Amino acid sequence: MMAFTHAATGVFIGLGIARLTHAPHAMTLAMLAGGFAGSLLPDIDHPQSWLGRRIPFVSIPLSLLIGHRGATHSAMVLFLTLAGALAFAGTAGASGGLLAAFSGALCAGYASHLAADWLTPSGIPLLWPNPRRFKSRVTVQIGSLAEYSLAGVLWLVVVAMA
Repeated sequence: MMAFTHAATGVFIGLGIARLTHAPHAMTLAMLAGGFAGSLLPDIDHPQSWLGRRIPFVSIPLSLLIGHRGATHSAMVLFLTLAGALAFAGTAGASGGLLAAFSGALCAGYASHLAADWLTPSGIPLLWPNPRRFKSRVTVQIGSLAEYSLAGVLWLVVVAMA
């Protein structure tokens, strides 16, 4: 999927969590930011991705080491991200509530990215380093009308929920 679709899924997830938990305004903003950031984070391994172009000093070495849709698109890295986010939020002191909200949404956004890429014909290496790729039986071609429609619907729902 493309960055705008991943962003739509992450913001949708972040706002959805905020609404379900009746989060106050500041936590809602933290969840939106976390969902957005997490939804783009797996593509840090691609120098031409939205995030990769902004931090090439991370993206280029990762691309050379693991390639695109390798480790960063696996359950292992999702769980490591979750563990790191929870550990970081747990040591945050007074601002821990906001950091926990951000961290939780970051991980949900990361998972939404994996789910969106699971819908593409190339799938994801969920059990990396096992090279087997998992994909949905019904796939969405990247850049297709179906992808634009999915992103559009998600953005409309986000606006309606806001």
